[in-house]
Amino acid sequence: MKFYKEINLTFRGQLADEGQIPVLQLTIVLQALQKILCVIAMETLGLTFSSRLIIPKQIKENYQLVFSGISKCCLQTHVAFGNVNSSLLTPAEIDKILEKFNLISKHVENRDCDSLESDIPDAGYRENIFFQLQQLMPESHSGYSLQVSEKGADYCLFNSEKVQAKFLDSQYAKAKSTAEFQKKNGQVIGTLVDINFMEQEITILDILSKSQVTAKYNPDAESKLLELRRMLLKLTGVVVYGHSEKPKKILSATITSMSTDDYHLESVFTEGSNLMLKSPIDIEVSYDSGLEMLCAKNLDLNLDVCAVSRVDLEEEIQLEIASLWRTYSDEDDENLTSAAQKLKHFLKSAILETSLDD
Repeated sequence: MKFYKEINLTFRGQLADEGQIPVLQLTIVLQALQKILCVIAMETLGLTFSSRLIIPKQIKENYQLVFSGISKCCLQTHVAFGNVNSSLLTPAEIDKILEKFNLISKHVENRDCDSLESDIPDAGYRENIFFQLQQLMPESHSGYSLQVSEKGADYCLFNSEKVQAKFLDSQYAKAKSTAEFQKKNGQVIGTLVDINFMEQEITILDILSKSQVTAKYNPDAESKLLELRRMLLKLTGVVVYGHSEKPKKILSATITSMSTDDYHLESVFTEGSNLMLKSPIDIEVSYDSGLEMLCAKNLDLNLDVCAVSRVDLEEEIQLEIASLWRTYSDEDDENLTSAAQKLKHFLKSAILETSLDD
């Protein structure tokens, strides 16, 4: 039985409209697309990432592009994706890879750095995905654009016209730098999986390798662990990596409390001014186990932000409210929706005074 999806590569531009495209351009695109899908498959299936990006045999066989035809429609090339020779791979598994590809593309189009890092926490994977996305971008002087879409779908998996090349370049450089730094310094970032109070050990799920490692914790941290034993914590530490590039020993581990106490907002700093509130506003804080992040919400402020630590969350709250103030406080009501007007009036009524810093 054959399970695979057909993918259309649509080139647009003057020559493409005439049914032409340089062979080298097509080759680069096909190679980049193949690599992206394989890397996403590795990440989605939780396989250990290798800095050498050695794609396992089963990934190469099960997630491969197969040339299936070409037609003249702004020059559209059809390729099949999946293992056309095996009945072991289900359409659902292939769909999962394509959905992740589309999600990454949307984050890139929206220049959403936080979502990119949240959905692909491993900097090594991000580095390789961003590099291949760069290869999908036609050169600016070529006059071409490229769309990658699943046959029959009403959306694009990738659309070069909606992607800013500079943003893609900056994200690639950032991911590459982060991956190299983490590898060089043997850093591990993960979440708490288990606490062994008898042996005074904690087990951590390492985000970089998606493997579990165990470390002794400092007895001074036991009271914190007892208090938060059922809550996931963010941990950082220094590890020794083995030949498989999995951490084999943690040299140290630092526990960061993920406190879910309400945040009492009393003032906001914005552009050299302090916005003092008439009375503190309580902002609800909770832990989202799906995102593995702390989230803050307040309906009156139309606030909904998330971060990986309490410190980062409080900073996000400050930045978001400062942005709301700059956006709405001096805007005329006729230029705002009813919901925006309500938010503006709440902000104006909550602010006691604005005082410039000395």
